[in-house]
Amino acid sequence: MVEPALALVLAQGTPSSPNWWEALLPFAVLAAIFYFLIYRPQAQKQRAHEALVQALKKDDRVVLSSGLYGRIVEVATDTIVLDTGGKVRLTFEKSAVARKQDDTSAEKASK
Repeated sequence: MVEPALALVLAQGTPSSPNWWEALLPFAVLAAIFYFLIYRPQAQKQRAHEALVQALKKDDRVVLSSGLYGRIVEVATDTIVLDTGGKVRLTFEKSAVARKQDDTSAEKASK
């Protein structure tokens, strides 16, 4: 006769190993988190910046990534020429533009 505890162990059988998709599930969850929290917002921000750079035109007021405010005097394929208020005109890469200056911030900068 078999002991009751041993009978329970024998009745359960061997534990089955997880399927391959069950083993990959944590990695898929981590990849989805990485995509939605890190990659996607950064890609959207980059697309918005590229659209801003492509839409630059003469007389736009812009703020550069260095903090310099100016008005665009000339637009070339890869560069812009800024008038900063004096007799000096500065040439920059288009990618240096951080944002366009709206009317309220233009009034604050001129005061």
